[in-house]
Amino acid sequence: MAAVDGDLSQSLKAMREAMMKSADFDAAVFIGGMEGILNEHAMFIELHPQAKRLPVAVTGGASRILSKNLHYPPRRRRPPRFRPTFPSRIVHLAT
Repeated sequence: MAAVDGDLSQSLKAMREAMMKSADFDAAVFIGGMEGILNEHAMFIELHPQAKRLPVAVTGGASRILSKNLHYPPRRRRPPRFRPTFPSRIVHLAT
């Protein structure tokens, strides 16, 4: 893939097309980002309409927007509380 002389927007579009046409994808993960993620998401839907799309909202940016637009559940306000696993329990479980 060659860059499009003097046109960043067209160069990015060419790069994204080459990337997304390189395989028959089953899914895509969208993390963070700005408008580029939204462009990639739109292109991905066009090229792979049956594939799953997984935006990671906790990273913010465009991925959070995608998550909201795709009606994913809102992120948790607090992380879940995990009970500590003590080394003695780990040894017990391993034997």
